[in-house]
Amino acid sequence: MDRYAGDGETVADGGRAILGSESFRIRTRKDADLVVVMRTASSVNANVMRASGSGQFGVEIAEAGIIVDTGGQQSARVAFRPRPGWDERSFRIPGRFLSDGSTSITLAGRYAAFFYWFFQ
Repeated sequence: MDRYAGDGETVADGGRAILGSESFRIRTRKDADLVVVMRTASSVNANVMRASGSGQFGVEIAEAGIIVDTGGQQSARVAFRPRPGWDERSFRIPGRFLSDGSTSITLAGRYAAFFYWFFQ
């Protein structure tokens, strides 16, 4: 649970800290840019499970960084400072990196991820 800054609306969402990478297969058209909008935050809770006792720990992400790999090529680099609470960020993948039908996309770096929207 978290709140959007300013409006006080509570939102339930199952976010995760990305300290590595995640991959998607997206339906795309060649030569048309893909706009990616992501819901992120400056902090996220991480569940840690261990034999001596599990717990939930906060992970703070003062500066996020993402390298976008599209079909084996680096197609974008994104760096930003997430605002407190929920934050939406967008970036563009140039159409020359995309295929007709579908494209594999890998996002690698250090950031919090909650939801993605893809527009082409």
